[in-house]
Amino acid sequence: MLRHIAESEPLRPGVLAVRLSVEACPVTRQLRQLEQAGHVVRVPDPEDRRAQRAQLTEAGLDAVERMREVRRRGMEAALATWSPEDLGRPAGLFAGSSTTSSGTPRSRSAAAPRPYARHGDLITGAG
Repeated sequence: MLRHIAESEPLRPGVLAVRLSVEACPVTRQLRQLEQAGHVVRVPDPEDRRAQRAQLTEAGLDAVERMREVRRRGMEAALATWSPEDLGRPAGLFAGSSTTSSGTPRSRSAAAPRPYARHGDLITGAG
């Protein structure tokens, strides 16, 4: 949840719930716990004075950075025994994903669908 908040502007709890594909109630409870831990503060929504958005504090940003570092070290440990050839194989596979199975270039829309599309006030995974 912290990562989702860190990677965007302050979010309404409902928008965060949609991004996480969960109901709003658990998000609200989790945000309350994160707020009590000092990782999140609620800020006014500039578009609706009745609503609030969740924003990371310095402590929240530090926590996100620690999580990224743990993931990075875990990936380094997992790949430590891979040969240079093995390490190059996934890169080649990803580089080839810009073409179709027949080798023709994919159109931009087919190769990279938008991760989020606006639907009213909510952001969904539809593209």
